[in-house]
Amino acid sequence: MLWRRISEVLHYVWDPCQAAQVPQARDEYESYVPQVYAALAAGASAGALAKLLAEIERSPIGSGGSAESNQEVGDLLVEWREHLRGQHT
Repeated sequence: MLWRRISEVLHYVWDPCQAAQVPQARDEYESYVPQVYAALAAGASAGALAKLLAEIERSPIGSGGSAESNQEVGDLLVEWREHLRGQHT
């Protein structure tokens, strides 16, 4: 379930390439899901996730996103992790 939520957040919220506007690009960020999932599963903080997203934006994507936006996405990912953990306890 967390894997799916990460995929959705990266595509619809993070979206540094504006791929969400293109139906054929739904899988644009799928290659980053395992890395983000591993970080979340290891207990990464929202700040650590924001740094990870910034690194992905710089290379391999090659764009420079907003630190504030990455922090908001990191916060959202941590919220999803905690929400889903609460469902399974």
